[in-house]
Amino acid sequence: MKTVKAEKVKGTDENVLAAIAWLLMPLSSIYFILEKQKYSDKKFLMYNAYLSAAVGVLLIGVQIMLGFAFYLRSLINLAAFFLWIYGMYKAYNKERLEIPVLSEWADKQV
Repeated sequence: MKTVKAEKVKGTDENVLAAIAWLLMPLSSIYFILEKQKYSDKKFLMYNAYLSAAVGVLLIGVQIMLGFAFYLRSLINLAAFFLWIYGMYKAYNKERLEIPVLSEWADKQV
């Protein structure tokens, strides 16, 4: 578990913005990615923005592929809910959430 120093961004702590990136994933994280020039020096925020965007898009894709498999979709929705809460918790506490392939990808994007 890595603890990262989060900086203030115009009156708002970087860890709060990172938690917001998880809040409405992938929409809120896409906002931070589109505004990358404004936040480019905020590595912790951008890492969480890219990671939550990847997780959000992946979950939407899985939901579409499963279609009518109600019970399986319910289990995945429950797991996604806990991942979403855990991602916000880790970001707020200035810790990096490590997801094997997606974390490496998010690091490369930052």
